[in-house]
Parts: sequence; structure tokens; C-alpha cells
Amino acid sequence: ERPRDALVSRIPLFGEARRSAALGEFCRLLSLLVKYQVGLPEAVRLAAGSVGDVDLREACLELATRVEAGESLTEAATAIGRFPKDLLHLFHWADRGDDFSEGLQNASEVLSAQSRVHSHTLAIVCEPAVTIGIGVTVGLTVIALFMPLVKLLNDLS
Repeated sequence: ERPRDALVSRIPLFGEARRSAALGEFCRLLSLLVKYQVGLPEAVRLAAGSVGDVDLREACLELATRVEAGESLTEAATAIGRFPKDLLHLFHWADRGDDFSEGLQNASEVLSAQSRVHSHTLAIVCEPAVTIGIGVTVGLTVIALFMPLVKLLNDLS
């Protein structure tokens, strides 16, 4: 599953949309868990469990382990290096309770909006590409069907 996820993540626009959606979901769930005062390492671990992106899930589990070992959330996330800078700035607020929860909720909304923008852009870009691909395929098929007829007519004359 990991090699497939790594390959999908490298596809322009699609990988970005997928990553933004996964980060948005992680932030939304972490926000709820922090709001209801679940311990930070356990909250990160639980939020990671629901993320579909394997790379992000592994990074979150490593983050939870480092926080449990005594590192601050920001230090651990910076050391891991797989979180966007915007989230690293937000992680500074980890000791502020409701403010941190609200910040995570806002980050979730922003990341979800980014994911929607990437998805819409992908749809706009893919539509002409698919149309051209279908046209070329149909054209080549028609030519392939008529080539034996053309050859027969040339042989007869």
C-alpha cells in the first residue's frame, strides 16, 4: 500500500488534493479530541488512525511517540519533517487548550478548502485531456478499420 500511496502522492494536483484532504481530516479529529481533553499523545494517535494517507498516518504515529517521550509537539513535528509549516506554527499553541482546538478546526477548514480547489482544478485540467485522448483513440481505430480496405483497393487497381 505504501508504494502505491507514494506514487499517487506525486501526481500533480491529485496528490496535493489528497494530502490536503488527509491533513484536514487529521486536524478536524485532533481538534475534537483536544476539545474534549483527551491526552495529546493519545489524541494524535487516535486522529492518525482515521487518516487514509499511509505516509501521514506513519508521521502522526511517530509524532505521538515523540510527544509521549517528552518532546513538545512543535519540536517533534519539526524533527519528523512531514508536516506543513502552517501546522508547525499552529502546534506552538498545543498548551492553550480551547485556542489550540479552535486553531486546529480553522486549519481543517482551510485544508479542506485547499483540497476542494485542487480537485476542481484537476477536473478542469482533465476534461480536455480526456476528450483529446478519446478523439485520438477513435481516430486511430477508424484509420485501423479502413486501412485493409485502402490496401485492397490499391491492390485491385
